[in-house]
Amino acid sequence: LTYINKQAFKILGYPQDYPIKGFKTLDLYIPEDRPRAVENIKRRMAGKLEDSNEYTMIRNDGSLLNVLVYSNPIFKENKPVGLRGIIVDITERKQAEDKLRESEERYRFLTNNIPDIIYSLDGEGKIVTVNSPAFEHYGYTEQDSKGKPFLNFIHPEDREIVIGSFLKALEEQRKFTQGLQFRIVAENGFSYWFELNSQARFDSQGQYTGEEGVLRDITERKQAEERLQNSEAFLNRMIEQSPLAMWVSDDEGNLIRANQ
Repeated sequence: LTYINKQAFKILGYPQDYPIKGFKTLDLYIPEDRPRAVENIKRRMAGKLEDSNEYTMIRNDGSLLNVLVYSNPIFKENKPVGLRGIIVDITERKQAEDKLRESEERYRFLTNNIPDIIYSLDGEGKIVTVNSPAFEHYGYTEQDSKGKPFLNFIHPEDREIVIGSFLKALEEQRKFTQGLQFRIVAENGFSYWFELNSQARFDSQGQYTGEEGVLRDITERKQAEERLQNSEAFLNRMIEQSPLAMWVSDDEGNLIRANQ
């Protein structure tokens, strides 16, 4: 090093009177980055671009600093005799990227390990993302679903219900749809009941740009409700058709109903 500015002292954590001039720049990089730095120095001296200009440097206190290094050769009598450059501190950006990556990994773990189907649609109602393990339970692969209209997977008899709810949400500029029930047809042709909770996206002009949603399989619940309805209907028929006087009362003895 033959020259550094005040900000370089500050970024690297050295006092202004520290004899940092004369340091070898490679000594400021972590050992793992030094071979790549050497190759990039050779490339820049030859007038070529670096393969990668992102490095990790070591501060005076031993802490690490993520940087981007931009450099150009210094010429004397048309020969490269050195490099001048700029160091950009990207530590905060790298930390934000790491946090974002960790968040995305947690999100992927959660979405891929729950039974609910989590999806997102574009402005044309086509599937952009879907948690594959959940959808594969119904016989579909990622390739089967991505880019396909969401309506393609809904039971034909239920499509009007879904379209009607969608159009009403658009008319009311309503972002949330909760508790909508309809059937999805599995790859084997069997129909499953689902309950939808979704959130629509609108741009600044109020135009629909897509949505995110969660589909919960309620097939067993619907089947239990159907069995209950059938048993109640059977009980009602028995009461009406019985030659005996029959009635139903609550736990306090209040008459609820009786046959003729």
